[in-house]
Amino acid sequence: MKTPDVGLFALVAFDTLRNVFIPELWVVGLGLGAAARLTRFITRDTLTKPLREWVEDRYGEDSLPDEFIGCPWCVGFWISFLIAALIFCPVIANHPAFVIPATALTISHLIGLAARWLDPK
Repeated sequence: MKTPDVGLFALVAFDTLRNVFIPELWVVGLGLGAAARLTRFITRDTLTKPLREWVEDRYGEDSLPDEFIGCPWCVGFWISFLIAALIFCPVIANHPAFVIPATALTISHLIGLAARWLDPK
């Protein structure tokens, strides 16, 4: 039995990777900050508490939707997936429609972390 030529596979893989858009590191950092802030906003923020209470009243305290909306691991995964899809789209990654809100969300998250660290209750 003849084994396949590894060089051919490497050439095909290189040719495929050569055309992949790789986002800049600062865009990835903004995406990270935006994902962290949105996850925190949905799962823990007082502004979304009525939404979490509505889900609990509608579906029950131990229901799957109630567990999901309060779980930072669950919500964070889906938000990160969405933001990663936006980051790897060359049209969107450097566009002001993505960069400006992502910057604001990242700064908001960093201010929240700094406030908790500097002003403990």
